[in-house]
Amino acid sequence: MPTRKNPEKASPNPEISIAKIGLISAIVVALLGTLGTVMSAYFSSRAAQAPIVIPLQATQTQEARLAAQAPVETSASVSNPLPTSGPSPQPALTEPPSLQPTLTSRPAEQLVASSTPEQVAPAVVTDIPPDIPLPQLEHLLTEANLGLSSTRTREGIAAMRTYFTGPDSAYQMLAIASLQVVGVQRLKQMVYLDMIDAFYTNLVGGEDNYLNADGKLDLEQVKVAIVKAYIEYYGEYVSSFDQLLESRG
Repeated sequence: MPTRKNPEKASPNPEISIAKIGLISAIVVALLGTLGTVMSAYFSSRAAQAPIVIPLQATQTQEARLAAQAPVETSASVSNPLPTSGPSPQPALTEPPSLQPTLTSRPAEQLVASSTPEQVAPAVVTDIPPDIPLPQLEHLLTEANLGLSSTRTREGIAAMRTYFTGPDSAYQMLAIASLQVVGVQRLKQMVYLDMIDAFYTNLVGGEDNYLNADGKLDLEQVKVAIVKAYIEYYGEYVSSFDQLLESRG
C-alpha cells in the first residue's frame, strides 16, 4: 500500500497581521478624530447660548419673585390701611356750599317783574280804603283811564271835585266801584265819571236805589253804565264790558 503522508499545517503570514493592525489603528484614530470634532462643536454651541439663556432664566425668576410678593403687599395694605406711626392723614378740604341764592334759576323776565314797583298794582287797585284822599284817588282813576268830567275843562273838573265830600259821597263810592270792576287792567279809552253816574242812576231806578241792601253799588250795573258811557261818548258800539279792557303793560 502506498503510504500516504499527512500534510503539514501552514504557518501564519506575519505581513498580513501587521497590515490588519495598521488598518484597525487607522479606523480607531478616525473615529476618535470624528468624536473630538463633534464634542468641540457641541461645547462651542453651549458656550454661545449660555449668555442668552441665563439672563432669560434670571429675568423669569425675578418676575416670579415679584409676582409672589405682590399679593402679600396688597393684603398688608388692606389689613392695615393707615400707618402705625406718624401723623394721621387729614381729610381733603372741600369748598363749603354757597349760601347765596341762585338768581339764574329764574328767567330774567321774572326777576325784572318781581322787582318792578308797578307790578303791585292789583293790591293797590282792588283794596282801596273808602276814605282815600282825592289826589290819590284821582291818580288811580287816571291809570285806569277813568276821568272826572266829560267836559275835559278846568272848570268842569274843579266842579266835579266838589262832589267828593267823603267816603259816603256818591261820586267817591262810584269812583271806587269803577276801579274795582276794571281791576288790574285799564280801559282802552278814557271814560268819564259824570257820564257813568248818569247812566248808573238810570239803570238802578233813581237816586233812592243808588245803593243796594248792603249799602254798596251794584257792580254789574256799574259795568253796564261804563259800556253805555263809552258808546255815548265815542259813538262806537261794543257788546260787552270786557271789550273795553286791555292790559296795563
